[in-house]
Amino acid sequence: MLRPVFVLAVICLVASTLLGIVNQITIAPIAEAQQQLKTQALGDIFPFAVENVTTAKTGGATYYEVRSGAGELKGIGIETFTEQGYSGRIDILLALSPEGKIFDYKVLSTKETPGLGIKIADGEYRKQFHGKGLSDGFAWKVKKDGGDVDAVTAATISSRAIADAIHRGLERYKDRYGATSPSPAKGAVKGVDAVTAATASSFSTPNSADQGKAAARKLQFLG
Repeated sequence: MLRPVFVLAVICLVASTLLGIVNQITIAPIAEAQQQLKTQALGDIFPFAVENVTTAKTGGATYYEVRSGAGELKGIGIETFTEQGYSGRIDILLALSPEGKIFDYKVLSTKETPGLGIKIADGEYRKQFHGKGLSDGFAWKVKKDGGDVDAVTAATISSRAIADAIHRGLERYKDRYGATSPSPAKGAVKGVDAVTAATASSFSTPNSADQGKAAARKLQFLG
């Protein structure tokens, strides 16, 4: 009577152990692929060559400070998100000028409806946000809700969500850099928990681009 129970317990133990091993094996490759895709995204959303990037993590947010070879701050990338998507969480990478104006954004991950909500990632749709910031009087709601954001036809929920994600990113900019633009010098900025630097070679190697494309197919990073 106890034998079947014992056998079942052994099978469950072996299965859970194998799952744990597989999980540990895949954690590092997935994290590396995600970082490669973010690196690729930085090159897509800034209107200039991304040469030197300093990555800072503070307050649960990640910031990418893009600098010239001389150390002048040219732009800021901010990871941001929303939980208000039609199909759940949407992650984006927001590109800002040093003064906090939007250059562009890249949708990193989403499960929004193909052909409808996914249009929040289209270039034409993104153009309405170019040059916008917190100090422009722009209302970060869709027009149906009394705001200034044009909604994707038949995808109002997704449109509300992307407006929320962008606004969250702008608020993160304000939290880190304050109301005024950050100094172009290399000096420290308030609240830095961890900072790492990446040079141009990290952003231009052929292998990174090839691996990034392959990973994109697996991880559903979109843009």
